[in-house]
Amino acid sequence: MTGRPEAPDSVMRTEDNSDKRALDQLVRTFFSVFTNTNGATPDVEGVYDLFIPEGVIAPGHPVDDAGGSVQ
Repeated sequence: MTGRPEAPDSVMRTEDNSDKRALDQLVRTFFSVFTNTNGATPDVEGVYDLFIPEGVIAPGHPVDDAGGSVQ
């Protein structure tokens, strides 16, 4: 068991059929794999539990060849 929140059994439905609650949990789980708050070590391997094998995380802005932001 990792220190990150557990992803819901069903991404779109929870026991009380609340889509919002399920999506909120999914977003918390996603961001928790990257957090280093209070000295925590990010659990980036946990991202594999959230995506299909072909999933890609891309920046929301242009980057240069070295991975830095382009102004």
